[in-house]
Amino acid sequence: MGNGSTEIVLGLAAGKVYQSKNSEIKELFSRNGWLFWSPEDIRSKVIDLAKRGYENEPAIITAKILMRQS
Repeated sequence: MGNGSTEIVLGLAAGKVYQSKNSEIKELFSRNGWLFWSPEDIRSKVIDLAKRGYENEPAIITAKILMRQS
């Protein structure tokens, strides 16, 4: 699905980060033009998905189920 205008960015989505070094990792990734999603970023994105209206989309349904317990 990529074409000439497609941009590829390296990144990491981390479920756990050693000794809460989120800011250091974000800084390193930012300096190199990479993407870093910390556990807090992931949680925030899941919460945002769960707040969306009903859609027959597996990711949104999963987010709604996950956030029922919170």
